[in-house]
Amino acid sequence: MNRKLIGIISSVFLILVLAGVSLISACGPEEVTPPVTPPVTPPVTPPSGPEGELILIVPSLGGEVWGPGVGGGIDDMIKGITQQQLWRRPYEYEEPDYQNYLLDDWSMSSDGLVWDLHLREGIQFSDGWGELTAEDVLYSYQLAAREGSTNGRAELQRLVSEGGGTVSYEIIDTYHLRVTLIEPSAEYRRILGDDEAGTIVSKAYYEAVGVDFADQNPIGTGSWRLIEHQPALFMKYEAVENHWRKTPEFKYLTIKGIPELSTRLAMMKTGAADIMSIPAEFKTELEPFGVHFKSAVGAGVIHLDFGGLILPTRPTYDPTIPWVWHQDEEDAVVDHFDDAGNIRWGVLAAGGSDANRRALKVRMAMYYALNIDSIIDNIFDGEASKSPIGISGGWAAFGSVYVPDEWEPFPYDPALSMQLLEEAGYSDGEVEIRLLITPMEQQPNLEQVAEAIARDWEAVGITVKREMTEYAVQRPIWAERRNVDAAQLRIWGPNPEPWSGGIIYGHPTWIEGYNDGYEDYVLDELLLDIQHTLDLQGRMALHVPLGNYLWEHYVGAPIVLNNKLYAFSEKVGEWPLNLVPFGDVQARFEYVTHAD
Repeated sequence: MNRKLIGIISSVFLILVLAGVSLISACGPEEVTPPVTPPVTPPVTPPSGPEGELILIVPSLGGEVWGPGVGGGIDDMIKGITQQQLWRRPYEYEEPDYQNYLLDDWSMSSDGLVWDLHLREGIQFSDGWGELTAEDVLYSYQLAAREGSTNGRAELQRLVSEGGGTVSYEIIDTYHLRVTLIEPSAEYRRILGDDEAGTIVSKAYYEAVGVDFADQNPIGTGSWRLIEHQPALFMKYEAVENHWRKTPEFKYLTIKGIPELSTRLAMMKTGAADIMSIPAEFKTELEPFGVHFKSAVGAGVIHLDFGGLILPTRPTYDPTIPWVWHQDEEDAVVDHFDDAGNIRWGVLAAGGSDANRRALKVRMAMYYALNIDSIIDNIFDGEASKSPIGISGGWAAFGSVYVPDEWEPFPYDPALSMQLLEEAGYSDGEVEIRLLITPMEQQPNLEQVAEAIARDWEAVGITVKREMTEYAVQRPIWAERRNVDAAQLRIWGPNPEPWSGGIIYGHPTWIEGYNDGYEDYVLDELLLDIQHTLDLQGRMALHVPLGNYLWEHYVGAPIVLNNKLYAFSEKVGEWPLNLVPFGDVQARFEYVTHAD
């Protein structure tokens, strides 16, 4: 066949292909055309450009919604792959402060009420959705504060006219947003650096495709763009080349939801996956297959939240639940504080009513029944340590500046546990509790820990009903204070300051978005004092009465501070886990390198 004939055939074929594409496009759904935008600068691209695919395997993809004010758990990790915040949380081993991320600069008035936020210029949303502006930031905060938001501090982002804590938002210019608060808040930067409350999305994109679609098909300013999503199965991302901050070394990132641990381990052995968080006891099983490991020390805080420790004014309050405390606002203030405003004693402790003494003994019994040493040795293979207080984000570690010298780990004493239950008036099997287990990527051992806890409780006569559930399902239930007869086993990354876990996840009574299981009027006073103290050293001093109060009242059972062990395939080089904020994954996959 001569070249002229080949050329004619090729031309005809090209015309037919183009016609077919046009016909398919005409028959398909109407596409949304993004605005034309200038190129991204400055480039930070590896010399050879991104190449290859990185495969991460996790137990679940979560609730699969990734917008401001929605999600939680692994959803927040996945959200952070495409979306970013104004500030980033401190990385491991850094001072407890927040660094500029999407911000170029910021300032706060001396009274802590007026915040001027200046954005970096030239940062682009992926897929051509325009440059980041103050309009996008304002729109994102409005989404985070929307009705139905699971954001634990949504009310702080709402306007005062809507019952919130923000007096006004004012767009000064394209890159400058001014926020005025009704009262000073030491946690404001923490909130705006959070994956749940602080992620920034494109207003143009959300308005073009609708909120629900945008929440399930996220775009952002991150180092990756979503190119494929099969619900419950996998998500595939492509590296954003010439990214303003860090261009990944891998061309593609795929996250697969694999519920069965045995399947995930098999995938690591065969090279079908590249990164997995593994239980420590499986390390020796994977070593012969060329898998290498890295541990993020103290990356997770595992604790139990007891439901029902809420105000008696709540419609779901049930005083018949054995461990539930009884409180009155006026009595609480009178009983807890002396004339100087210092905590004297708690109505929930020995000085309180008979009902409170019985409830306290039940909570103490639940603590003393737990064999934490066995959990550390047999489940974590020593890759964990005891935790002082069971709250979201934990209470640092024994020996830290936030833990008084007189605090000691709670003893394992099943005989004392049974004695306390008897003194509280309960016979064998009368105390019943639902144990909610939420499998999460952050801790593959969680089911084993839950079973150990259940067996320890059953050994002292507590009836346990085990329930597997999803974090995304449970979160709104806790926000509505409906899990009054349950304990939830949870894991969270450590907070830079222990008190911030108490604020952001809803222990104060003024938080409606989320509640880990306990609230009372004294905590209100203590947490408000800390929140209004803008000086770090001043806040550290106020941790002493707050910590003592939580310690003495057995509000949530501390389990362990665990190391997080990652397994890597042979094609993975380095992943600097010190770039992971306080041990949480937080989507820093752009820093994973190729093996040499």
